[in-house]
Amino acid sequence: MLLDAVKTILITTIIQIAAVFGLFFGLGFIHSIVYRLTSRYFSRVFGWTGMIVTGVIGTPIHEFSHWLMAKIFRHHIHSVSWFNPDRTSGKLGHVEHSYDRRSIYQTMGNFFIGASPIIFSSPLLVLLVYIFLPDPESIVYPLTEFPRSFFEFTYMWQQSFLAAWAQIDSGSWKFWVFIFLSLSIALHMAPSSYDQKTMWKGFFHIALLMCIVNIMLTFAGIPYTKFLLSQLPLLYTIAWVLVYAIFISTLFLIISFVLYLIKNSITRRP
Repeated sequence: MLLDAVKTILITTIIQIAAVFGLFFGLGFIHSIVYRLTSRYFSRVFGWTGMIVTGVIGTPIHEFSHWLMAKIFRHHIHSVSWFNPDRTSGKLGHVEHSYDRRSIYQTMGNFFIGASPIIFSSPLLVLLVYIFLPDPESIVYPLTEFPRSFFEFTYMWQQSFLAAWAQIDSGSWKFWVFIFLSLSIALHMAPSSYDQKTMWKGFFHIALLMCIVNIMLTFAGIPYTKFLLSQLPLLYTIAWVLVYAIFISTLFLIISFVLYLIKNSITRRP
């Protein structure tokens, strides 16, 4: 009986970790690839100046998310630089903080502090669509559907791309504000390499907490299936918000790549 309970707890914990962190790390990994490619082509077209112009908005949001999470998890903040471009290091800002390694709560906070730019910026990107575009649902709604095949996945993205294309209005100031703000956030929302290392510091403590919660649920007699199903709406919401962030970043990747090809062809002309 005890062995069965231990087995059930371990299996449930593994499923939860795979669902939560697999989803987060998987989508985060895809976004990081898109982000690196977008940054590469965007900087080749507009140079360091382009990163500074977009960084005026994107960097303070990035650093604010770190600062807010550090405050929530009671880390000691030593210094904050909301926007201070350094071309030598490539850094645009920073938040220096420390924590009590004996505190489980503060240690777990490292994961959320490292991931905070994506956690904070992804909903902002969705919000911008609803504020500045005339028909936000046509872009967002297809991405909220759960694809059952690769064909459905590509169809969803095609629908969102077409909806976004249909709402291009070069004569509207709202459209250009939307483009600038979205680009500024998307270009500076990915966690840095240091942020990613910080996330791992809190990962194992969160996994341990999940295991403890599962043990408590076992002794309380709460069905695991019911508990897991109760988490699906939250996971689904997180997933589609992250998918939209990847979607808008992919749009800017395509735009940056096209501009790069145009610039490259012009500079090669005799």
